[in-house]
Amino acid sequence: MLSLKNLARHRTRTLLTLVGVAIGIAMFVTISSYALNLRTELDALLTNKYDLIVQGRDATSPFSSRVTEAEYQALSRIEGVDDSPAIMIDSIKLPQSPYFILAGTSSIEPVLSSISLVRGRLPDLRKPEILLGRKAARNLKRDLGDTMQLINPEPYQVVGIYATGSRLFDNGMIMSLADAKINLKRKAEINVVLLRLKKGYAPQKVIQTIQETLRDLFVTESRDLLGQIQVVQVIDAVSNGLSFIALVIAGIFVSNTMLMVTTERTREIGILMAVGWSRFMISRTVFLETMIICFMGGLFGNLLGYVMLWISSQSGVIGLDWARAAISRAVFFKSIGLSMILGVCCSLYPAIVASRLSPVQALRYE
Repeated sequence: MLSLKNLARHRTRTLLTLVGVAIGIAMFVTISSYALNLRTELDALLTNKYDLIVQGRDATSPFSSRVTEAEYQALSRIEGVDDSPAIMIDSIKLPQSPYFILAGTSSIEPVLSSISLVRGRLPDLRKPEILLGRKAARNLKRDLGDTMQLINPEPYQVVGIYATGSRLFDNGMIMSLADAKINLKRKAEINVVLLRLKKGYAPQKVIQTIQETLRDLFVTESRDLLGQIQVVQVIDAVSNGLSFIALVIAGIFVSNTMLMVTTERTREIGILMAVGWSRFMISRTVFLETMIICFMGGLFGNLLGYVMLWISSQSGVIGLDWARAAISRAVFFKSIGLSMILGVCCSLYPAIVASRLSPVQALRYE
């Protein structure tokens, strides 16, 4: 095949162009996969059997949300509310873990839909007992029956090891709401309130009541919470922006290379046209060469992207190690599709330039 032979003639330039495409696709794959994996883990963690979730109106995430004790009591008295457990969640710094998640709950039931108990049992929230995340247990070298000392003078006994599938939340512990208030030094505020409605009460009616009576709170249906978290929206916007920039740079690089190739082969193109090659055949050759480079760049870009994700997940750097190293089918096929679109766009101008050459002028080219 002539296109493959042409690429093989200038192996170094072909390889560098392929690497340029691979880097652009790898950036897209890495950023998109990180954002998607983080969203997937948060979505699984926030999934629960409660109808509504209430947090502070100006909060960018449940971590920054603040609901006062008075607002909490008012929520529990709203008509149609059957159950209203409170959740407190924040990060603390431990010698072995600079970003350790501490979660407190007024009821163990909301926790059950978000975690899997790996070993041990559920804690009795009336006692100084805790659940420890699988990653936290490994980092802190704690096991069932061991104790942990926090701000509260009374030590806490590890009665269970849990897993959520999230590298962020597996590095943490779950305790009673009262103990969490002590250890987080927050006596009068919680983060989130979950509401289960009585049968026959429409969620929208309760939402309207809360919005009218408690204007400092934001309430949404549980299934819609992830889309409302501003931090997630920012991550999506940044990932899309950086991915677009990376692909544009790769496209400019490929277009410039193919234009150079076309210019260098002007005399060769003239000979081909002189022996009967049509303008379509000339254009097709340039098009195929570009598509081969971009397709191979897409494949190698996915491989490079996975390596980058794996390095990030194993780096131990706060933030980079939160999402697991995995490329979904959607991201893979989207990246390959984008690489092919990149190939089409980058081949248009060089192919048009090559097809418009005059055989006589091309043969005179030195």
